[in-house]
Amino acid sequence: MSHSDDDLITYNHPYFQEFELVAQVCAGASAVGSLTVVLTAFLFPSLWRKKIYMQMVVMAAGCDWVGSTFAAFGFPTDDELCSIQSHMTMFFLRASYIWIFFITLKLYLYMKFNWDGLNMLEMNLICWSIGTLLQGLPYISGMDYGEDDHTAGYQPCVFHKNHLPDGYSVGDMVSLGVL
Repeated sequence: MSHSDDDLITYNHPYFQEFELVAQVCAGASAVGSLTVVLTAFLFPSLWRKKIYMQMVVMAAGCDWVGSTFAAFGFPTDDELCSIQSHMTMFFLRASYIWIFFITLKLYLYMKFNWDGLNMLEMNLICWSIGTLLQGLPYISGMDYGEDDHTAGYQPCVFHKNHLPDGYSVGDMVSLGVL
């Protein structure tokens, strides 16, 4: 069975516009949910003051709120907006994952070894250091934040390959010491 060009889904297909709307609704709902957790902590400070697990939950929710808020802006076509969106979304959603990992790790260490583990200052230092290092990895591998020109506006802004000279791959540029 052969396929014609009419069977292919292109970027002009209505599914892409629906996908953007679904992505915006999901990111917006995540942002609202995370914001309620953060606001609850600030409206009722006794719930989280000197309670390390609640502080970690609030940190994870705050990071998710910022990342989801930027993701809720849809699929921008402007290069600068797309770059900003991908930087902020990737950085803060990664940080949220790291905070969730810390909650799990701290609970495990306490249950298994009766050890409190890291304090908030140490976890903050680790979280933001790892996040900053991970934020720089795409540049090392010849990638950048944002989106390619041919996919701009049709998918979430995450990564794209830097423009390389014709005939060169990322591996070639790394071996030459350019990247």
